[in-house]
Amino acid sequence: MRTKNIISVTSLALLFTFSGCASKPITTQKTIIKPIVKQGEKSTLTTNERITFIPAGTPFPMKVKIEGDVFVDAQGTEVKMVLKEDLYIYIGTNEKVAWVSPDAKNWKTLSQSTHGSISLGAGYDQNGTFEGRFGLILDEK
Repeated sequence: MRTKNIISVTSLALLFTFSGCASKPITTQKTIIKPIVKQGEKSTLTTNERITFIPAGTPFPMKVKIEGDVFVDAQGTEVKMVLKEDLYIYIGTNEKVAWVSPDAKNWKTLSQSTHGSISLGAGYDQNGTFEGRFGLILDEK
């Protein structure tokens, strides 16, 4: 059986994109000219050239989608996640990676600041009902 693209995890502009691309950090000067928009607040900006601020302790949506040629159709759901610390995220129009910062001054790529793993499995719940299981672990480096 051929299995490809079984799991695709998408989120707030690919918050958990694991990227190995080498690139230069955003300079402070560049971030100063980008508006900061708090996650969940309506923006009047006509462009995505902005920094998104997710305050610690504030739930934000995480979209999870499971798809691939072994399934009849793709299914997705949304869960609410809460961060322990403030997080600023920048994904510019011409950027290929997500940039993150705890203070909107010191920037690293997501792959420079975090590491993680994805697990896929199956088992039975407490009632003996079969269930598929998906896990995502993301830790600071």
